Amino acid sequence: MDEPESDIQADGSNCFTSVMLQQTSAPHSFDGSGISSSTEHWSGGAKGWIGRFPKLEVAVNGATHAERCAAIWKALAENHWMKFIDGRAHAGGPHVFDNSISSHPGRPSGKKTFEKQDRMYDEFSKKEAWESRWTVDKLAALNVFYRDIDCRGPCTEMFDQANSKLNLNASAKKSRLTQILEEYHSAIDAIQAPMSDRGGGTHIQHALPYIAVLYHKLALLHPFADGNSRTRTMVLQTELVRQGGHPAVLWDNYWGIYKACPGTKLDTYGPVSTACEQLQVFLLDGWCGWETTYNTNASPFSPFVEVNGTLLSTPHSAYNAGTGVCEDGPERSFWQVPFDMNHPD
Repeated sequence: MDEPESDIQADGSNCFTSVMLQQTSAPHSFDGSGISSSTEHWSGGAKGWIGRFPKLEVAVNGATHAERCAAIWKALAENHWMKFIDGRAHAGGPHVFDNSISSHPGRPSGKKTFEKQDRMYDEFSKKEAWESRWTVDKLAALNVFYRDIDCRGPCTEMFDQANSKLNLNASAKKSRLTQILEEYHSAIDAIQAPMSDRGGGTHIQHALPYIAVLYHKLALLHPFADGNSRTRTMVLQTELVRQGGHPAVLWDNYWGIYKACPGTKLDTYGPVSTACEQLQVFLLDGWCGWETTYNTNASPFSPFVEVNGTLLSTPHSAYNAGTGVCEDGPERSFWQVPFDMNHPD
């Protein structure tokens, strides 16, 4: 089977057209501390996004990179669960999946889903967790942890043995995952924009296309027999922080990434700018959703609406690709329906 082509150039230029630095003059509220005289590009540009949040900026002042990552990771405090639970399920609260039953036979569900994700949140709340990169073995171990399955050694036996997706066996999937991570890390290492003390605005702006492609490729590869969504969500959230940004609060952590870029196949993945732009819009909706939660201490998908006795989240696009800022955007074609307890998948 052919190896995937290079996805984006070293500077990200062929898939970074709709989110380039722009400014507008509309007022915008930041950190609950007042109104800015102008809206800012999502990344904050050279000065960094963190300047929009004075309290957080003070908290990370003088910190090492690992310490800064841990502080930003914890910034949502009691609302940290929102970056792990689909926004379409936020109306049900952090334990919404505790009593749900998967519509896929044999797939585990229940309160352990929340417990496992909360333990990973605690793990990355420590600076030591940010001092090393994701590897194939670490992803396999993470997947095993989420699935509550015992394994020995590097846990690579957890790779999909049933040849599902792409008709690749476990060994081939491990090899392809190794390649995907190597390509990602090489691209990140080639970014020359510095990681600024104010949040790495320029660095995260250059890194975002690569993070988007990594997240999408992990979905297309589907390396593990189960727990792939939870595994790649953790990779996404940690890489956004590690590369100078903050986490995302997404409407859909499950099928959304597939619908954001339909028709793209791993074996023919190339520098398709339209696809890459849609992936970035998908992530930037979540980026702006996180900022909404930080500022308001509430889900970005409120108000919750009661329908037939059930509270439902409200789809909302918080990123405007036309201006490059966090403000109301158009309806997204890749939105999934609100969470249904009877069909949680």
